[in-house]
Amino acid sequence: MWGALLLTFVQIILGTQVREEIDRIASAAGYGHRSTWIEALGSVFEAHRTLSAILVLANVYIGFQLWQLEAAGLRQLVAATGVLLGLELVAGITLAYFALPAFVQPVHLTLATLLFGTQFLTLLALRRLARVGTFAGAQPLQEAN
Repeated sequence: MWGALLLTFVQIILGTQVREEIDRIASAAGYGHRSTWIEALGSVFEAHRTLSAILVLANVYIGFQLWQLEAAGLRQLVAATGVLLGLELVAGITLAYFALPAFVQPVHLTLATLLFGTQFLTLLALRRLARVGTFAGAQPLQEAN
């Protein structure tokens, strides 16, 4: 879980570097020709895009492992992480393939921040589950007979 949290933090940092590069490119282009800005990005964007795939795979793997613990509260956090990750991907793809719509940029950053927060809450829930044996007083899910 710590690994996914660290990956998300690094991804946010790379995203801010992509944004800085976009600002430079936009300024040099006189804030015109918006559709060409992504093409002008260098290796920082490629790293950001590649790390996003790794981040998705890591979260899917971790989410699957946590789901097996059958703690209802933990499952809610795993589901929230999945939803946020999916929305984050949609926002990122929208930025990359639709000429960086301005309204999507703050949404992308907000989702990244919420994802980080949800992952941190999941980590805290895991610690509590290990210490107390239950998640915030919730009963483990019952298996269907």
